[in-house]
Amino acid sequence: MKDFICEYFNGKGDSPFAEDYTAFCDWIHDHRDFSREITSGVLTNLDLKKSMAKKIVSDMMNGSDEYREQEIIDNRLRSLVTYYFSVMLFSQDARMAESAAGAYRKYRSPELDFSITDNGWLSGKCIVDHTGKAVVTMRPGDFLYNDYRFFVINMQCFASSRFLIGMRTDGGIVRGPMKCYKGCRPAGIGKAYDGSEWNLMECDNSLSDDNLAVICNTLDGEGTVEVCDWINDDNQRVVFRQNY
Repeated sequence: MKDFICEYFNGKGDSPFAEDYTAFCDWIHDHRDFSREITSGVLTNLDLKKSMAKKIVSDMMNGSDEYREQEIIDNRLRSLVTYYFSVMLFSQDARMAESAAGAYRKYRSPELDFSITDNGWLSGKCIVDHTGKAVVTMRPGDFLYNDYRFFVINMQCFASSRFLIGMRTDGGIVRGPMKCYKGCRPAGIGKAYDGSEWNLMECDNSLSDDNLAVICNTLDGEGTVEVCDWINDDNQRVVFRQNY
C-alpha cells in the first residue's frame, strides 16, 4: 500500500491530496507514533480513498497486474474498489463488462470464490458471490423466513452516509412484500429515464450498527433481479444482477 501511495502521488504536486499523502508516507517511513492529523486527515479521508479506488480499477482495466484484494487491509477502500468494478461489470456496454470481468477475476485471485455468467433474463452479466465481499449479497431465508430472500447491502461501498438504491426484476418492480430490516427505509417507486420502474429504498448509516443494510422480499418463480445505485431519474448505476 505504501508503494502504491508513493507511486500514485509521485510528482503530482497539483493534486489537492499530494501534501497530505507526502506527510502520510513520511509518517510510515519514520515509524512515528500515533498522529491525530494523519489519522483524521488522511487515513479516514473518503475523497482520498475514492480517488485511490478509481485509480486501482482504472489500472486493472488497463492491464495492470499489481493489485490484489487480499492485499488491501482498509475495508472502506476495498469496498469502494468493488463498487467501481461492479458499475463496469454490470454495464450494458458489452465490451466494457467483459473487460471488467477479466480484471475483476484477476483482482480477486487466487480466491475465485464467485462466478460470472451471461445467462440472465435481463441483459448483461450476472454474478453469484456469497462471500459478503460484493456490493450486494442475495441470501435465502432461514427456517423462519423460508419464503423470503435477503439482500445485504455493504454501505461502505457507497461514498455517502445516505443514498438511494433501486431494485427491480425482469418482470418489473417487486410486487410482493418489501421489508426494510435495518439500515434503510422505503422510498416509493422510481421511474428511470428508459421508462423502467424500480422499488426505491433510502439507505442510512444511522439506521445500522455494522454498515450493512438488509432488505427482504418474496421473489416467486425464476427470474433475474437487479439492484442499482439510484443517482437520480436520469442516472442509475447497476451494482448487482443475479438470477433467482
